[in-house]
Amino acid sequence: MVGNKCNYDALDIIRVFLSIDGEKPRKELCHTTGLGEGSVKGILNLLKEKAIMDSSRKGHFLTRKGRRLRNEIRNEISEIKNAKLGFFKGLKSAALVVKNSKSRITYKVRDIAIRTGAEVALLFKFDKKLFMPQCEQDLINTSELDLLFDYSDGDILIVVFADNIKIVEKALLNVAVALNKKLSRLNLRITG
Repeated sequence: MVGNKCNYDALDIIRVFLSIDGEKPRKELCHTTGLGEGSVKGILNLLKEKAIMDSSRKGHFLTRKGRRLRNEIRNEISEIKNAKLGFFKGLKSAALVVKNSKSRITYKVRDIAIRTGAEVALLFKFDKKLFMPQCEQDLINTSELDLLFDYSDGDILIVVFADNIKIVEKALLNVAVALNKKLSRLNLRITG
């Protein structure tokens, strides 16, 4: 059956891992991530082999090791949140914050999202307010974005737009990993 074929990458493994909250049945994880049942089953088996996740009749849950790893990740990035903004109509969008980043925002970082399949990627730095470092003047009203997260100086906000939420989430995580070396190492502990 085609729907049960394993077809996932390292970013999908992270997406499933971050979607496990409490006990979640596999079908719910499939719905949440937009992945097929075979892919989710393969990812869950991989996470189980690494002792990051376990299963019961009620669903799949993180082990103590998995919860520690998730907390380490949450110290580096926020949860992914829907960013329902008034521009780029017809595209799905979401946002994520890379906390207290020392990285510079360049077009090369933005292009990581585009290579992942995103249509548009916006990156903002927070220093008392959100701004786009690559622009000399504020081109975008950030009032809606200001309310999405509790920002601290040094945070980087990534907002991505694409045809579907799966691509949006993968692009967000790909850019976050590029901006944060520790997150990159944590990613390898899950996927490598």
